[in-house]
Amino acid sequence: MIYNCFTSNNPQMPSIGNPSSVFLGDYVKEEMSKLAIKAGTPISCFVKVLETEAHVTFFAQNGQEDGFCGHGLISVIKHLKENNLERINTLVSASGVRLTARVLENGISSLEIPVSKFDISPWNLPDFGSFFNLSRQDVVEIFRTNPLGDIAIEVSSPEALKNITLDAKKVDEFSKEHNIRIMVFFCKGSSFEMADVEIRVFCSKLYELEDVVCGSANISVSNILFNKYGISKYKVVQPFNFKTTGKIGGYQEIEYDNQIKVLTLNGFAELKKERFIFEPLDVEFDENLSLVSENMDYKLLKEILT
Repeated sequence: MIYNCFTSNNPQMPSIGNPSSVFLGDYVKEEMSKLAIKAGTPISCFVKVLETEAHVTFFAQNGQEDGFCGHGLISVIKHLKENNLERINTLVSASGVRLTARVLENGISSLEIPVSKFDISPWNLPDFGSFFNLSRQDVVEIFRTNPLGDIAIEVSSPEALKNITLDAKKVDEFSKEHNIRIMVFFCKGSSFEMADVEIRVFCSKLYELEDVVCGSANISVSNILFNKYGISKYKVVQPFNFKTTGKIGGYQEIEYDNQIKVLTLNGFAELKKERFIFEPLDVEFDENLSLVSENMDYKLLKEILT
């Protein structure tokens, strides 16, 4: 099944969310890889139920395994609820992180992530912003998150976020050298009235594709916002603009409890397709599994979302 995650029906925040596929059953990794490529969603989640917990393995649309995905887990919670598996209250990610999961009374999926499992530290990269058309004044500070392999770049304003463009060659080389998973750009403040924070996310292995909604980005962002500014609760928007619908990528509600080091990630997940026919991807990858297709307008996602 395909779900859209972190959606909102509020007319002031017309978000469309990020699609993910959920497969319930016991699969070997070769099967998972092939199914993820065929499904074509940014992430595919393979869920194996064991008593009161479920083990979740993630694969990206290029068939590579991923260790963690926030929006995918929100979809998994919804899927378990719809399949009468409410007894499952613990999810275990492929990276070994145990999470508490539940569906709230208003239908929102809620995920409690132990942030203590992730090490977040400043990273001195004085020229990194230039890879993204950012000046040194635009970049406030840069952080690295382990073991996810994420890099979080705090920028000065929403305007700086809007101006981001990629030097694809430099970003690709840097990502491979440092084993970067995703690059998160965020700022305190938002051009959207209902949001407190804006973020933009790029997947390094698909470096020219912007991620429309990324829940796991908040593992880094929430920790940084609390430690730098004392912000423990905020509303975040990813202002990816779908030209065909006029909607944005997604809207999420975040709460960080520093005493127990737990991040609560809340968001909607709505069923988009109950069943789908596999079709060949209109995306090409090179031998290193980097995207080489010239088609960067999310044609594949538009097929899923429309």
